[in-house]
Amino acid sequence: MDPGGAIRAEALDGFARQLQDAGIRMLINTSETVADPNGKLAVFTGFDELRYGRTDIPKALSSLEGRAYAYRIGFGHNPDICLHLPEGSFHLFLCGHFHGGQIWAPFRFEFFRLRNEKLCKQGIYRGLHRIRKTDVYISRGIGNVLVPLRLGSLAEMTVFRIGAKP
Repeated sequence: MDPGGAIRAEALDGFARQLQDAGIRMLINTSETVADPNGKLAVFTGFDELRYGRTDIPKALSSLEGRAYAYRIGFGHNPDICLHLPEGSFHLFLCGHFHGGQIWAPFRFEFFRLRNEKLCKQGIYRGLHRIRKTDVYISRGIGNVLVPLRLGSLAEMTVFRIGAKP
């Protein structure tokens, strides 16, 4: 864990408790199955923050065993988690973390010098990509980190419609 990580993890835990107190079910290393109007099953699986070392992939994936799902959707903050999942675990994986390059510097300086994540060093930091037989969407999000500024990377809120086309 990086210095100060425990403090950040405690803040995230506090935020998660507030959401749970408001009646929101948190998918932290766990899954939730729902059926569409036609009875097709969709499973949504969430993973804890990779950076703080609390991601439990076997626990999160254990609920996927033995059932056929029409849609397997995964969620995680840091896109690098996709590199740790078995190939083809999900039809779609949604994540963020890179902000699409919150402040664009020449030559992708942020990704090569200021970040340690593997995917952004490979040029994968926003948008839709095929990674280990899974479609991965990395959102630019609406927030920022360290400084309240975005430069060259517009905020985005993406809407996905899962299922058959109308």
